[in-house]
Amino acid sequence: MPTVNRVVYSTPSRLLRTQSRPQWCSLTTAIALIHYNEQLVSRHKLNTPEECAPYLAKESVSWVDVQGLGNKDLLLRLSQVFQLHPLVLEDVMNVSQRPKCEDYGNQQLIICRMVLPDDAGGGLL
Repeated sequence: MPTVNRVVYSTPSRLLRTQSRPQWCSLTTAIALIHYNEQLVSRHKLNTPEECAPYLAKESVSWVDVQGLGNKDLLLRLSQVFQLHPLVLEDVMNVSQRPKCEDYGNQQLIICRMVLPDDAGGGLL
């Protein structure tokens, strides 16, 4: 009897946490906001996604750095603040997603891995 390989697909916009996560993908979620324009640059460590809201109305650029994808509720709230399509959030949650850039009119979605210093050897991760 031939062997049948079964592939399980999830429905679009379903947020899944994969069991085999890379080591750099922490389960603790932290949000940092880098806010800049021609005159200033500031970095803010945020406790809630709603703290991003005041920066949306400013004539500047706000870069939101989300590290760790373990808190699904926090990520859903962040997507509500930025009015992200569910498929965008699915791309964010998919840690194997290749780097990509998409234009959403007044928002630019950039999915990439941040370059971080390697504390052990002085190199980069």
